[in-house]
Amino acid sequence: AAALALVATGCPYRTGSALTGRYRSIGVPMFRNETRIPDLEHELTRAVAELFRAESGLEVMDVGTRDPDLVLLGRVAGYEQRVRRTDRLDRAVGERVEIRARVTLRADDGRVLLKDVIVRNTEADPESGVWFRDLGEDELAGRRRAVDDLARAIVRTALDWGWDGEE
Repeated sequence: AAALALVATGCPYRTGSALTGRYRSIGVPMFRNETRIPDLEHELTRAVAELFRAESGLEVMDVGTRDPDLVLLGRVAGYEQRVRRTDRLDRAVGERVEIRARVTLRADDGRVLLKDVIVRNTEADPESGVWFRDLGEDELAGRRRAVDDLARAIVRTALDWGWDGEE
């Protein structure tokens, strides 16, 4: 009944993905890091793989030892920290970490399903990656939030492939 109500109201909610109907496994090799932030590629790769495991229905495989149906290649292409709020003395008290990645999704038959698509942590939530000095937070807190949100945006981008006539 709830799903029928969503369809009746025109809500774009979907119960599956074009990928999970056709493919059973995905490999997520280590992202390349094109920034000066150490270990950012490890954090993002781990977060993306965990989300695919938890939300996609696809088996996440080690690319080096097995051949998955899909491979998601990624690179961390940008990292910026911006002031979001200042105090009355014009000192930064709230800042935001913005991370940009580029992803390519390939199928085992050689088809490129997504090619060099830019994904940002702020796509779904403009407040992603925000942290506040006056709350005792530091850049690492904002970075963790930004990595988690970027991983969600990457997985959503990959799983949404095929719904817009790209099949």
